[in-house]
Amino acid sequence: MSAKRENGSASPSVQKWVIDSDVEKELRSGALKDSLADETLSYGFIELSLRCYNLTAIGWDGIEPLSWCPSLLRVDLSGCPKLESIPRLTFGSCHHLVTVVFGEHRNITNIEGAAFMDCSALTSINLPSKLKIIEYMTFGVCTSFERIVCNKNLNTIFKGAFSGCSKLEDVQLASSLTSLGFPSFGGCDRLIELAATAGFPSNEVGARDDTGEKINLGARVVPYLIGRFERSEKKDIVLVAHMRFKNAVHEGEGDEKEKVAAAKQLIHPTTQKKRIQNCSQCGKSKMKLLSYSKCKSAHYCNEKCQRKAFKEHKKVCNQGKTDYSENKILVGDLLSVAMRERDVEGVLGTMLSYV
Repeated sequence: MSAKRENGSASPSVQKWVIDSDVEKELRSGALKDSLADETLSYGFIELSLRCYNLTAIGWDGIEPLSWCPSLLRVDLSGCPKLESIPRLTFGSCHHLVTVVFGEHRNITNIEGAAFMDCSALTSINLPSKLKIIEYMTFGVCTSFERIVCNKNLNTIFKGAFSGCSKLEDVQLASSLTSLGFPSFGGCDRLIELAATAGFPSNEVGARDDTGEKINLGARVVPYLIGRFERSEKKDIVLVAHMRFKNAVHEGEGDEKEKVAAAKQLIHPTTQKKRIQNCSQCGKSKMKLLSYSKCKSAHYCNEKCQRKAFKEHKKVCNQGKTDYSENKILVGDLLSVAMRERDVEGVLGTMLSYV
């Protein structure tokens, strides 16, 4: 085997192996696996780095060169930038594996079924940035797994992807996710407990596909996670609004009541008195103009002006998406409710309770 040991191992019991020549041959031949699968740990624990620019796969039909390797502690795949997927059972039952580094992989879009199944020491993982699909039982029975962050490209999580991850407690979804199989979180005892505490109890019981063991299917974990995601999305907007509100109060002139009134006008402009507006097409000034229904940011004298302006306006129209870089941030509904209930004191806590 052509693996070489780097100087500076973390301890006498941990070695760093770098495979940078004939990498595919080492993987296909089974020579590397024979060393890593040594249950006596005669080499100690191994931190493995694969470095091959043109390597596109680390597993093939019937060949799983890194599965069932008890000595494998860490794997660095950042030196293989052309990898296209993480095949079935790639790291299956590597019981001491604590982390895998993918680096900036732009080609890995899929982690296949059971790729990390039964990696009982794995606590978390940074997914490849372009990953789109996590398949069946990918992280099944990773009993130490605690946290997963879905990247912005991930759109599909298969049934059973996290089944049996009993310590999993932090799942951060992404807005790109469109398909989440059921049950994805069966046997995730800690996550099921957190969901129940938040008002999403799961009582449906089923059996694990591999052992037949009875498990809680976590039927209401998904709505719990979706609710958490939606609240976190809104909180950022509310915090920005509150910051600007406070700044407006402190920078205003007059007594306290006048400052607060001015700040309310800034953040909740719908409470302002009618003011003169200019037509976005002809520039004429009027007290009341028609606003374009899709974005509310363009105003016209009449339909004739709107039709004339449409060709140019559609190039910049945000179709109703609020631009939160503007000072007049439109979170008025939340803010006005908070103001009515508690006036200014405690407004941040009140607003956050609504999201």
